[in-house]
Amino acid sequence: MSDTQVLFVPYRGGKPTKKSAGQISQQKHAAREYHRKAKLKRQSQKPKQPPPDTRRSESVTSDSHTTASKDDASASSSTELSCSLSPSTRNSSPVSVLGAGRVDPFDSRPVKDLTPYAHQMADYALTYQWPIFKFVNPNLTYQDMKTHIGHRLRVSQTSFYTTIFAAATHFALSRVGGEAPHPISMLRLEYKDRALRMMMADIKSTGQNMPDEMMHAIFALASYSSAERILPMPSRDLKNPLATSFDLDVYSRTPVEQAHIRALFQLLKQRGGLRTVQRPGFATVVGLYVSGLSKYCARADIQQI
Repeated sequence: MSDTQVLFVPYRGGKPTKKSAGQISQQKHAAREYHRKAKLKRQSQKPKQPPPDTRRSESVTSDSHTTASKDDASASSSTELSCSLSPSTRNSSPVSVLGAGRVDPFDSRPVKDLTPYAHQMADYALTYQWPIFKFVNPNLTYQDMKTHIGHRLRVSQTSFYTTIFAAATHFALSRVGGEAPHPISMLRLEYKDRALRMMMADIKSTGQNMPDEMMHAIFALASYSSAERILPMPSRDLKNPLATSFDLDVYSRTPVEQAHIRALFQLLKQRGGLRTVQRPGFATVVGLYVSGLSKYCARADIQQI
C-alpha cells in the first residue's frame, strides 16, 4: 500500500482588508454608472411630443408634405388615400406612422374615381372636424358622430359634395402660418360648385318634402361659403384656453353666408318650422342663426318657425 501525501494550508480568517473593500466599492460604482447611462439612452430614444399650441400646425404641415409626395408617386392612380392627419405624424412612433385614429389607416377601402385629396378630406371630416361637436347632443359618443357623418357622405351627392367642401375649408382655416396646398384649394372650388348645382336640382325635385340631410347641407354652405378669402392664422399663441376650445379660433373668423341662411329660413317656414327637424341639437343651432335675421325678415315670420 502506497503512502498518501497530504498538504496542509493554514487558514487565516479575519475582517476584509481595505483593498478588498475598495474592489467591492468599484463594482457598485460601475453597476450604478451602467444603469444610469442605460436610463439616459432610453429617454433619448423616446419621441418628443410637440407643445399643445403647435401640435395642429405641425400635423397639417406634415400632412400636406406627405400627401404631395404620395400624390406625385402615384399620379396614375386615383384610389390611394393620403397620409394620416394625426397630430403626431412627425414622431417616430410606429403607432403614429400607421395612422392611429384614422377611419381607414391602411388605405384599404378607397372609392373609385376620387382623388387622394377627396379621400383625405373625407377622413378629416370623420375623425376631427365634426366629432368634436358631440356636446350639442350629450347622449351621443364620438363613434355616433362618425356614424352620422358617414351617413351624410353616403345619403346623396349633394350631402357628399357639401361635406367634402366644408372639410376642405375647415382644413385650410385651421392651418397656422401658411396656406393650404393648391390641390386642396382647387378641391374647395370644385366641390362647392358641384354642391350648389346638386342642391338646386334637389330643391326643385323635393319641394316642401325636403329631408333633414338637405337642411344640413344648406347650413354647411352657410357656415363655410364666405371663408374663401380668409387668410390662415399667423400663430395660435392665445393666452385664453377657451379661445381654441371646439375650434372657436376658426369659427370666430368665419362670416356666415346670409343668402344661405335666408334660404334655409324660407324652406323651414314652408316645411312647418324647427319642430319638424328630427335632431334637437341641429334645430337649436339653426334657431340661433335664424334669430339674427330680424333685419331681413319680419319678426312674426321668425316666430312662426
